[in-house]
Order: sequence, then C-alpha cells, then structure tokens
Amino acid sequence: MQQNYSRDYYLKNKQAIQEKQKQYRSQNKQAICEQKRLYRIKNRESIKGLFRQYYIHNKEAIKNHKILYSLKNKEDIKEKHRIYYINNKDRIKEKNKIYRLNNNEAIKKQKAYYRLQNKDNIKIQKMNYYLLNMLNIKEQKREYYMLNQHEIKLNQRLYTIQNQDKIKEQQRSYKLLKKEHIKDQQKQYRIQNKEAIRLQKIQYALRRNLSPLYRKLRKTWSNPRELFSFIANALNQLCIREPEEWYRISRAQIGHLGGKRLYYTFGHLGNALQGVYPECEWIVSRFSQRGKKSTQRWLRVILQQLLPEETKILEDYLHPALLWGTLTII
Repeated sequence: MQQNYSRDYYLKNKQAIQEKQKQYRSQNKQAICEQKRLYRIKNRESIKGLFRQYYIHNKEAIKNHKILYSLKNKEDIKEKHRIYYINNKDRIKEKNKIYRLNNNEAIKKQKAYYRLQNKDNIKIQKMNYYLLNMLNIKEQKREYYMLNQHEIKLNQRLYTIQNQDKIKEQQRSYKLLKKEHIKDQQKQYRIQNKEAIRLQKIQYALRRNLSPLYRKLRKTWSNPRELFSFIANALNQLCIREPEEWYRISRAQIGHLGGKRLYYTFGHLGNALQGVYPECEWIVSRFSQRGKKSTQRWLRVILQQLLPEETKILEDYLHPALLWGTLTII
C-alpha cells in the first residue's frame, strides 16, 4: 500500500492514515516480510555500505546511546538474557563447545594476550575478591580438604615422587631469582627475632662448653647390654610383633620410655636397631621420614587388645610403596 499524500492532507488526516497503514501491515504481514527479505538479499552490499557509513559518522552517538540504554534498562536486559539462556541453555552450551573446539588456539592466544595487557587489573580484582570473600574461601578450602584429605596427600606424594628432579630444579631457580628477596627476609627475621637468636647462641655456647658432660651421658649407651635391654623393653611396651613396625615408632614414644639419650648417641632409632638386629635389612632413611602415623598405630594396638580376636580393624594408612617413595611394588 503505497500512497503519496500532500503534507497538509497528511497532517489533517494523520490519525486515519496511520490506522489504515496499521491495518494494511497486519493483513499483509507475511507479504511485507517476504518483500523485505528479498530486498535485503538483492541489495545486501549496498545496505551494509549504508550501515557502515552511518556507523562511522555516528560512532560516538551510537555508543553513548547504547550506554544510556543499558544503564536505563539494566534490570530488563538482565532478565531478558536470563530468560533467553534458560530457554536455550542446551543449544548455547553446544554452540560454545563447538566454537571452542574450532577456535581453541585462537581463544588461548586471546586469553594470554588479555592477561598480559590487564595483568595489574586482574591482580587487583583477585585481591579484592579474596578480601571480600576471605572467610568463605577458607571455609570452602577447609571443607574440601577434610572431604578429600587422603586423596590430596596421595596425589601430593605421587607428584613429588614422579617430579623430584623438576621440583629440585624449580627450587634452585627460585633461589637464584629471589636471592635478594630471600636475603631481605632473612635479615628481617633476624631483626624481629633478635632476642630469640641471642638466646640460641648462648645455649649453643653452653652446650659446647659442657660437652664433656654430654660425652659422659652418651657413654651410658656404649654398653651393648643396656641397649639390648632397652630395645627388648620397648618391643614389649609398644607391642611390636614384626620388624617393619619399628618404622612407625616415633621419637616421642621412644622418649616416653626413657630413650631420649639414644638419639644423642646413635642419631636415630635405625642406627641403634642395626646394632641389635644386624640380620635384618633396615632402610635407615625410613626412620626419619614423615607419615608414620604412630599414634594411629598405637590406637589400633589398644583396640586389638580390647576387641575380640576375630575383629578386623581397618587403618587409614598409606601403602608402604607410596609412603616410602617407591612405585615398583604397586
């Protein structure tokens, strides 16, 4: 419906003309849409050119208009986006997945470039987020650790075993790169703990001057009978049935039985046991490693004494091959 009206006629009959046009559009909606579609296909390049020219000439005005519109209709826009996402959730996810697969390298480069350009802003944002949500983050980490404690320790142990050389190299590189920083920290520590360091030096000087007395104490273990007697008593008191159980005995447990001086003489329990049981092949390094769970072992021993013999007690204890740093037995 294309009619040419004079200005005066249009102004006089504006309402009626608009009503007619509205009726025509509603009656011929499909035909009008088809005409527009065909026109756009036919004149695609010229339309693009017109839009491009218009955008170039009115770039700032368009941007300002978009900003104002977004601010004015912020909640409505959010709601529209939310509803659209809910209605098209699966389709959007699938499209995003396909896009990421097709443009994986480009996305990685864009992310790396963005991080490089906005390094300081990202740090500030992370810091602000952490400060605002510090308690929640700590609580989440604590809960996750409590739920996955065994797996985390196992993964850490496996990673350490598999990447020993890499970790050592990283530590060496870090020390070289942060040499001055480490020195500054050590200096600050010495300043802040000046009194404690002074007392340690005094204690060291006293021990050095009283070394003859310490030697006399150490000589008490030079008698093999005394050592054999102590080990036999510990064997009985700690309910040790197999030689491997000695690896799970802590220094505190030996000290509680009166064996503190044993460590001054032999260095650690392994050296003493080599003298008492030379027929056993002791791996001395195991006695100084962590993860013994000596208290847990003692609890198991007590439970075995209290409960009937047929009771099976399961213990949360790592496989020896993982605990002592070898993967060949698994």
